[in-house]
This record gives sequence, structure tokens and C-alpha cells, in this order.
Amino acid sequence: LLLACCVCYLLSIPCVSYSGQYVFELMDTYGGGLGVLWVAIFETLVIMWIYGVNRFADDLKFMLNHKINILIKICWSITPILLVAIFAIACWFWTPPTYKDSTHGQVHYPDWAHGVGWFLTLIVALQIPLIGFIMVIYYASKRNVRQAFQPTQEWGPGDKMAKQEWISYQYKKATRCKQHPYGYDNYAMNYSMPYYNTAFHM
Repeated sequence: LLLACCVCYLLSIPCVSYSGQYVFELMDTYGGGLGVLWVAIFETLVIMWIYGVNRFADDLKFMLNHKINILIKICWSITPILLVAIFAIACWFWTPPTYKDSTHGQVHYPDWAHGVGWFLTLIVALQIPLIGFIMVIYYASKRNVRQAFQPTQEWGPGDKMAKQEWISYQYKKATRCKQHPYGYDNYAMNYSMPYYNTAFHM
């Protein structure tokens, strides 16, 4: 954490220099624009569509003891579509950034600066598919590719007492709804995690 803070501090120094606005415009346009929107699309897509909006709402109900309104669930469900639409519109109307100088007016960035900017965008955008690919290769080397798409043993609340309550909560809910005993369709909860198998017998 100290190393990360030091690196970020050193990287921010050019932004507060005499020509800091020139550097900041470049970083904000490429590093904090389309790249951040791209990450938000993947985040909402995975949480709301793959993990499931109902599971997410159920987790919030367990943590906050508050039932999520159906209207909020609908808004969450369509969020990935809206973000993709915003991303497409942003790409369609995208224009290269310019720097407004009080002396020279609109200053256009050189080609190498745009190259640095697109490199920043790629750093942000490629992290998700790259890490996903690395994890698939990692578990493929162990001859268990399916495990890359299953929850780990640490899945759930970090606190042991809260985790025990969460497991009991999922079990009661599944029993009431006559679902899988762990409340999830992913059978890794049952067969690949001894903790979940023994938790109900404590």
C-alpha cells in the first residue's frame, strides 16, 4: 500500500506543475473516460447478469436487513445496456482532446501524446480480459478449468461469525424455496468446498 501511494504521488506531480493542466487533460480524457466506462460495463454485467440481480439483492438484504424494491432491481438489470449505449455514443462523438492556452488558444496534442493516451486506455481496458485469460490458463495447468468459473473457499463474508450466519441464512432460504441446499446453482458450493459441507453439522 505504501508503494502504491508513493507511485501515485510521483505520477501526480506533473499534474500540479506549471503545465499540469496540459498533462491532466490528456490523462483525464484517455485514462479516466472511455476506460473507466469500459470497466463499469464489465462490473455491472458480471454482478447483475452473471451473478444475478436477485442474488445481489439477497446479499444486501442479509447485510442490511432491508428488502430491495423491485423497481431498483429493474434499474440494476438494465444498467449494463444503458452503459453500453453510453459507451457507443461516446465512441461515436469522440474527438481528440485539445488544450486551451490563454496565450496560444486551442493547442492540439502531438501524435506521440495521443499514442501515450491510447496506451493508458489499453492499460485500463485490457486488465479484465487479460486477468481472466491468465486465470483460465492457471487452472488449465491444474487440469481443472471449471474451477476458474467457480467461487473459492473464501467466498462469503470475511468474518467467521458473519459467514456462519450467512450460510444458515442461505440454507433456510433454500429449504423454504425447495432449492439447492446452499441457495446457489453453482454446485462448487457443495462438492469442492468442505467448509460448506461441514458448516451445517457444527
